[in-house]
Amino acid sequence: MQNFDEFMNRAAAAAQTAAAATKRGLSKAKLSISIAAEEDKIKTAYTAIGQRYFEDVQSGAEPDGPFYQEQLRRIRQAADRIAEYKAQRQVAPEEDVTIYADIVK
Repeated sequence: MQNFDEFMNRAAAAAQTAAAATKRGLSKAKLSISIAAEEDKIKTAYTAIGQRYFEDVQSGAEPDGPFYQEQLRRIRQAADRIAEYKAQRQVAPEEDVTIYADIVK
């Protein structure tokens, strides 16, 4: 009976570990999608800047003003969010080892 209880405890620990690993994987996937969305915002802002710059050069206007400042602000904000998401996506190596310690016993 003691062996059965030990087996059940290990099975429960394994199930909890699998659930935690799945949660982490899902969280990382969500962060990766968020990073891709922010990267798209940056590309869109770069394209808008390039188009406006071309138009300004063609018309002889100086490429400066609130439009450029707004696009630069968007790029900086998106880059900051990407850095935050990447930091959240990082997993400490000791965390992975600790999760599997119960199963190895």
